[in-house]
Amino acid sequence: MLAQENETNGGTMIDILRKNKLLGKLEGATLEALLPELERVELQDGVQLFTRGDPGDSFYIIESGNIKISTNDVTLNRLSTGDSFGEMSLLSDQPRSATAVADPTATLIRLSRGGFTRLIARHPELADELHDMMQSLMRQSLLATALRRISGEMDEDILRDIIGDFQWETYAAGQVVLRQGEAGDDAIIIVSGRVQAILSDGEVERVLGEVGSGSIVGELSLLSAAPRSATVIAVRETRVARMSRATLEKIMRTHPQFALHLMETIVQRQQRNFDQNYVEKPISLNVALVPTHGGIDVADFAEQLRPHLAKHGEVLMMDRRRFDEMYGLESMLNQGHPTSAIVQLWLDELERLYDYVIYVADDDWSPWTNWVVRSADRVLLVGEAARGPELGRLEEATLSHIYKQRCELVLLHEPHIKQPSGTARWLEKRDIYRHYHIRKDDGAHFARLARLMTGNGIGLVLSGGGARGYAHLGIIKALMELQVPIDAIGAVSMGAVIGGGLMCYMDYQTIRKQAGKLGSRKALLDFTFPTSALMRSKKVSRAMVTLYGDTDIEDGWLPFFCVSTNLSKALVNVHNSGRMKHAVRASISIPGVFSPVVRDGDLVVDGGVMNNYPVDVMREVLQGGTIIGSLVSSRESKGRPYEIDDHIDGWRTFFAGMIPGMKRRRVPSIIKVIMGATSVYSNYLLTDFEQRTDLLLQTETHPYGTLDFDNHRELTQKGYDAHIETISQWARENAELIDQPALWPSVDDL
Repeated sequence: MLAQENETNGGTMIDILRKNKLLGKLEGATLEALLPELERVELQDGVQLFTRGDPGDSFYIIESGNIKISTNDVTLNRLSTGDSFGEMSLLSDQPRSATAVADPTATLIRLSRGGFTRLIARHPELADELHDMMQSLMRQSLLATALRRISGEMDEDILRDIIGDFQWETYAAGQVVLRQGEAGDDAIIIVSGRVQAILSDGEVERVLGEVGSGSIVGELSLLSAAPRSATVIAVRETRVARMSRATLEKIMRTHPQFALHLMETIVQRQQRNFDQNYVEKPISLNVALVPTHGGIDVADFAEQLRPHLAKHGEVLMMDRRRFDEMYGLESMLNQGHPTSAIVQLWLDELERLYDYVIYVADDDWSPWTNWVVRSADRVLLVGEAARGPELGRLEEATLSHIYKQRCELVLLHEPHIKQPSGTARWLEKRDIYRHYHIRKDDGAHFARLARLMTGNGIGLVLSGGGARGYAHLGIIKALMELQVPIDAIGAVSMGAVIGGGLMCYMDYQTIRKQAGKLGSRKALLDFTFPTSALMRSKKVSRAMVTLYGDTDIEDGWLPFFCVSTNLSKALVNVHNSGRMKHAVRASISIPGVFSPVVRDGDLVVDGGVMNNYPVDVMREVLQGGTIIGSLVSSRESKGRPYEIDDHIDGWRTFFAGMIPGMKRRRVPSIIKVIMGATSVYSNYLLTDFEQRTDLLLQTETHPYGTLDFDNHRELTQKGYDAHIETISQWARENAELIDQPALWPSVDDL
């Protein structure tokens, strides 16, 4: 059996501590202070100390005897007098990775994490020395985790051999890690924290993206002497390990297989970097949940979110009470406390162990709230939508302490709310990266939030195509029938009409009914003298009012955007805020057919001119994720060749259809020429964009064309029939991703 003795021989104990490779680095006074927290543990023949999977809570030194370390009945190591094990238990209660058994007997000296914490509380002046000891413990595990995230599994022997060749640095929030244009011969491995890459052309700065722990930046310098291509800034306190070209060359000589694997990873990353539309989803995230006002139960919100986050990785929810239970030192949270650096090591260890650490802030600006905001990659402000949008005191304090972290807003709605409203007033007062509308106690809403937070969102992209876009309706019907969730909508032209309806109504029958109001030429086409367009376009503008009223894009349950083409600036406009009717009207302004519109002083036409399938924009919205794309096309009937020279007599062509005996020639219509000319560039990009789609649903709409609005029922049916089986198979293959409470109401037959 296991026996414990509280009284120890101080002299003998000190001698043993001095010989230990970890504690022997401490000063004599520190070792003396440590003695009251040590206890002797005696194990009889074959007694098991702990089993693989048990929570770790103590560090052990072998005073005499032997300990066998094994897993799955395979002996990994046999430790003897002077050896130690379980060091990481001083940092966290992570499960034991192996089983420890006396072989045959052993006497151990035990230091519990609680004892270590009490030592710090009694002797804060020892913090620096203890911090250095703990930091040496953590570096190997942090670097191992980071390298595994970069290049897969690696041998511990390799890590021990190379760890001394890395240069370790810590950067405060806002500090420059790498500077654009400077020469470099090393790469940066992020072991904890987060950085942001910024590209400057001398006048304008553009944020390229963010990466966190387990990422490598500046790796091109390992391969060439090229100057840094971007500036990298710490978003929050960040620890990095620098790998020089000399270190890589050493690894290539001593561990060629690992070096080759690392080089392959670097090359793959460089290939992705050349793709300007590639977005890497976050590997891990620290998220701080902060209430906008008092009385909001953020802890309950976190508990409802937890099971949905757990589908995407290991999750830890941490509030002040649990932190105090684990480490027992709430007083250490004060930034001026001598042991605050040890607190940061504890938090770094949590970041290493879990994919998603969710910190629950207090309802005031306490030391704990200060810590979690400083330690967060993202700050999620959680507010009650029914309350006024005025900033609360805690929210003001939080926003004033955010430097580069992404700040997002969650608005909670009562279960009976059908459509959010007034969101713009909330956003006017806050610098928010993104907002979410969440219905209380609705699992489908929390599942959507978890997917979007973790880069696993499902986005639906709807192309343009005039009347052919009614095929999108059939695809939406199939997705709803199979309860495939849609987390974001991106669209252009007619796709924007359909996608806007989905955002506003979230109900297939209502969408079909509303979209059906446009299902005739008479409802949309009002010919006029062609100054700017063939149509007066009053009918199509009225149709937008009928469909969307005064709904704002910000008030949608789902994130929505549509695109238009800015003729004044020769770029693509992305509409993700403001009145839905104005955004969709701009997106559907087919040049030469419907009149252009003016938005913010610029002349704007149909988005399909430059981007008829905005999958690139959706990838940025999702920050990774899965894109389902609905793309309409129509097979051209060859028929007779065009009978034209380098000129066309319009009057002759017109009268040929009216005067008997006059030969009628086949010439392209003005609509066909305009539509074809305005979509050339967009079609040029199409093949590339199709390859960025995870589930491409391309509907052949022949014999129906761009203006065949009267055939909307047939086109809807084509979309459904063409893809119901494909979507069903995809849903089966991705059952885990889409597993959630039902989102869509039942869908009746067409």
